[in-house]
Amino acid sequence: RPCRLHSGLMKPNPAAAIQAQIRSNSREVGQYLSDLRDWEKDITLKDKKLESGKLKLTKERSAPVKKPECSPEDLAQDSESASKVPELKARGEQTFEEVKKIGNKYYTDGCYEEAVVCYTRLILKNPKSEIAFSNRGMALLKLHRYAKAETDFTRALKNNPRFLKALHRRAVARKNQGKLHAALKDARQMSQLAPENVAAASLHKQLKMAVRKYDEAMNSISKFDANGMDEVEIISVEEGDSSGEEEDADIVDISSTT
Repeated sequence: RPCRLHSGLMKPNPAAAIQAQIRSNSREVGQYLSDLRDWEKDITLKDKKLESGKLKLTKERSAPVKKPECSPEDLAQDSESASKVPELKARGEQTFEEVKKIGNKYYTDGCYEEAVVCYTRLILKNPKSEIAFSNRGMALLKLHRYAKAETDFTRALKNNPRFLKALHRRAVARKNQGKLHAALKDARQMSQLAPENVAAASLHKQLKMAVRKYDEAMNSISKFDANGMDEVEIISVEEGDSSGEEEDADIVDISSTT
């Protein structure tokens, strides 16, 4: 037999529903008042303990901010060489821009050793600056310290992988060490990032040709024994070729500071 409520023969009582809601609200209010009284008791107890000295407030400590780490080599180099540049004051007494300005002046005057000292101080002031590493690398490049220059350009690119000047300069440093394939990789990446850049296109073309000739020569060598190697001409990039280094020597016009 179907229920009369569901069959529409019996309608729900609105008064009963209202009474049920009132009882539910009353229970919720009672629970809220009970929780409030417990909270007041807890606060009162803590106040008494504070007054008697039994409870001490503890300050919330924020996580320490990690400062960028400087390499021990850079620290040692700064300690040993800073006296060579009289314009440099004690660490912390000059801003990043002030030190960079001194280094750029030495660089444009052709005093690359002093420029290296200044740019090392820049690195200590901001190890996350791609400009500091790239500038020092360029000064090292001028001093023909190609391996150290390559290291600085790599560190600059670690801070900013899209820094075109560091890519260009590292390609030149690698080329001068005979690392033609690695140099070509840098030039190719730079051409992809800035296809309209004339210097990048020129270096890419030059290195591509040098690598092709180098690979051809190496393949030819593999066909000869030790007695026949004198017949093979090894073709490499000419030492007098200045494409890349001079084109990127405008260190004063370096990209935006960090």
